[in-house]
Amino acid sequence: MKTIAVDIDGILCKEDNEYNFIEHTFKEHKIWYNNKKPIYDNIDYVNSLYNQGYIIKLFTARDEFFRPETEKWMSEYGVLYNVLVMNKIFYDVFIDDKAVNHINDLEEVLK
Repeated sequence: MKTIAVDIDGILCKEDNEYNFIEHTFKEHKIWYNNKKPIYDNIDYVNSLYNQGYIIKLFTARDEFFRPETEKWMSEYGVLYNVLVMNKIFYDVFIDDKAVNHINDLEEVLK
């Protein structure tokens, strides 16, 4: 079965572009991560892929320090996955031969 990598922020939970990491403490970051709003349609879709047997690897730019909060959030919102990868590389543009730009494009790629 194929492996599908899924970003967390902006895909499974809503992104908050107004939040400035530099102006906040680690404790405030933890609270912010715990309070992120889920995108239920995307969670349901990823869960359906998991239930079909796909290997789901969640990945995030979040620091390893925030793994407990991230795992708790996934559990709270019922996100099904096989692997959680922290410390994704930072980039402004991602170019990859296997990249899918939006979760809705995934169905076409999986055919």
